[in-house]
Amino acid sequence: MVKRMGKTCAAILIAALATSARATACFDDKSLQALDTLQGQGALLYVWSPRMALSAQHAASAQRQAQRLGLRFVPLHDANVPQAELDAARQRLLGLGLDSANAVASSLPLCAASLIERDALRHFPTAFVVHAGGVHRYPIVGAMPEAAWGRSIRQRL
Repeated sequence: MVKRMGKTCAAILIAALATSARATACFDDKSLQALDTLQGQGALLYVWSPRMALSAQHAASAQRQAQRLGLRFVPLHDANVPQAELDAARQRLLGLGLDSANAVASSLPLCAASLIERDALRHFPTAFVVHAGGVHRYPIVGAMPEAAWGRSIRQRL
């Protein structure tokens, strides 16, 4: 009985630590503010979900266009999606040989209330251009050909 209680307490402690670590490892409003204050380079915040296949498959196109226009590419994903589902989506992208597997490899869960309030999770992908003046008021919504990513980003710079 004592061993079982010890194992139960250990499991609860591990779960609490894992939850705490995950809660701090998200892209929040402080992360967004840090992007705003960095000098010189803007960013494209790319919000994707493994539940919307095209949002995963088109990440590399958005990344290339953002980088061509001098922006950092910041991949973010729906924080409600379980890690196993994210990992499986990345594996599928790798299996297909798509550059998008690398584009979303460092993806963080989105927990920035200011972006969520702006419907960042309404459809995937949704992208936000961040520049010296802050986040552009019009997000880029939906998968599109690479040239359209370039035009959409340029319109917001």
